[in-house]
Amino acid sequence: MKGFTLIELIIYMAIVAVFLVIVSNFAWQIINGSQKARAQREVQQNAYFILEKISRAIRAGQEPGQIPVNDFISKQVKITNLEFIPFYDAYQIKLSLEHVNNLASIDLETTSSPR
Repeated sequence: MKGFTLIELIIYMAIVAVFLVIVSNFAWQIINGSQKARAQREVQQNAYFILEKISRAIRAGQEPGQIPVNDFISKQVKITNLEFIPFYDAYQIKLSLEHVNNLASIDLETTSSPR
């Protein structure tokens, strides 16, 4: 007798289906992890860039409230918190950024003083 029985065909299809589900789940996790890593990298780069621009502006004598921070960030990142706290003759800067897709966020603090 040559060929496959119906039971053999159903078992084969079930094994192939399970294998495809496992492979597609693995591929989806890789793609999703890559997107999260890209979002985290973008948020971090924007945060450090903004803090550097703010620190330079404060060292140059500019008032913190007059620094146009929204001009420094990409469209994929939004500022969720920005505080300037006077600290003796300096400012403590608290900055929070978030990716627009909520894939990544960062909270940073630094202190900067005018020259």
